Amino acid sequence: MTKKDFIAIAKLFKQRKEFCSDESQDDLLTLAGDLADYCKTTNPEFDRKRFMTACGF
Repeated sequence: MTKKDFIAIAKLFKQRKEFCSDESQDDLLTLAGDLADYCKTTNPEFDRKRFMTACGF
């Protein structure tokens, strides 16, 4: 995966977060975190903290 992919995915998370209840946002946070962990395995340059911030968390 590339930076372009990570940006697109983070944008989708951020858009969905705006329309979720607090409970759903917790689930979305968990999913984003799990995905960030996976992304780190596919690209050693992946910055988890930057991704999570871009997702709105």
